[in-house]
Amino acid sequence: MSFTVRDQAYPLTVDIDPTAVVHAPAMDSCVNRCVVRATEALVSAVSGWDDWHRSHLSSVFEAMLLTHRNIRILLSPDESGAPKPTSVDALSLARLQLESLYTVCLMFEDPKWVDNYVKDGWQKDYKLFLLRNEEWKRLPQCGEALQLVVAELEKLQQVCGVTDDERRTIELEELGAPLPIGVQKIPIPSFPTPGSIVGRILDPKKKQMLIRLYADYQHLCSYVHGLPACVSQ
Repeated sequence: MSFTVRDQAYPLTVDIDPTAVVHAPAMDSCVNRCVVRATEALVSAVSGWDDWHRSHLSSVFEAMLLTHRNIRILLSPDESGAPKPTSVDALSLARLQLESLYTVCLMFEDPKWVDNYVKDGWQKDYKLFLLRNEEWKRLPQCGEALQLVVAELEKLQQVCGVTDDERRTIELEELGAPLPIGVQKIPIPSFPTPGSIVGRILDPKKKQMLIRLYADYQHLCSYVHGLPACVSQ
């Protein structure tokens, strides 16, 4: 999905105050309170949302808090007070934060998106395993490592709610392995990307917020992908 400036622009009515100062520790305190309140709210039962859904949403908020702290570390000056060269990598983490915001917004639309997100995550891990298995299967020393991966993936399959039919479908699509008798082809859909998430958001204010942020998300993606104009900024 693409958006024009007309779609995204949010005209401001109050000019900036060049003398205003925002202290990072104060912002950190605000972020901490937001995460605590969000995770505490998710402890209570909500119709349609089981413990698994709410627990996973809490883990996303906690992961975003850790990423925020890593951004602060990257942006902190060196002993002389000068910016560190590594501070530029904070832009990659800022992109991750925005992507997580889009993900959380979609998950709050319907618990089915939590299931989709988790299953698609397992699917990606399983595809990577199948690839490594094809590449390493003639290397005896890698066999033991692959068996450990198999055991872990089997445990995670149960946790993530992936059925055997869905797993067999992955093997059919990736390796051409025929489906056993009695097994149905049930593909796991890919979790939507930020651009396609917007069209699935029902709340108009939330949707407009994500539309406005999409230009910033694209800018950060361009930096991550090495666009020269962004590297020079």
